[in-house]
Amino acid sequence: MVSVSKMDDGTAKDLLEKSLIDQGLLKDDQATADLLLKLTRFPLAIVQATTYINKNQISLSEYAALLDETEQSIFDILSEEFQDEGRYGDIKNPIATTWLISFEQIRTHDPLAAEYLSFMSYVDAKDIPQSLLLPARSAKKAVDAIGTLSAYSIVQKQTVPNFLNVHRLVYLPMRNQLRTEGTLPLWTQKALKQLEKTFSDCDRRNRRMWRAYFTHARYVLASSLVKEGLLENVELL
Repeated sequence: MVSVSKMDDGTAKDLLEKSLIDQGLLKDDQATADLLLKLTRFPLAIVQATTYINKNQISLSEYAALLDETEQSIFDILSEEFQDEGRYGDIKNPIATTWLISFEQIRTHDPLAAEYLSFMSYVDAKDIPQSLLLPARSAKKAVDAIGTLSAYSIVQKQTVPNFLNVHRLVYLPMRNQLRTEGTLPLWTQKALKQLEKTFSDCDRRNRRMWRAYFTHARYVLASSLVKEGLLENVELL
């Protein structure tokens, strides 16, 4: 394992500057320093924060206030079981809080993107074929939804066309949020049904796609809800 240290103040400020549309916001040195401190100079948190700031045209201090409010209200719930060997020791706070602020924004302004993220939280986080996602009303809606998630660095497009990865540090708190909302069984059911349909339509001569679907099917079937028979009216693969 290779240990990657945190960014220093200068590098973190450079990333903030490159990500902000309104460069005038950086004239407030105190607000800049305060925000970077609260984000622990973590790249994903900075990108999520600046995306929200750009979209809503708010100041750095206004976003910092949102972080405080979010942390006080639900951080403990989101942090439950939020463990990952590959993360820094103290990044749970900024990732959970910036992610929640971003997710509420997405859910309000791009419901399909929120649905896609909820769905992807119950399949494997890696190598997700776009063809596995729930049907959209139009191809443009699907493209726009994936674009929204990409803008927040929640998903990354692979070099292989039409395959996505969900950022691991977003994947974990998303699952906890759905568990908290009580919608975990619903999204597990949707994942199973979509996989069942996709498998039925898949040409098995296309080995790459068949293997990709199989990997996600195996992942969902390993869910404790499926193993313990807690889902009703779902035809398993």
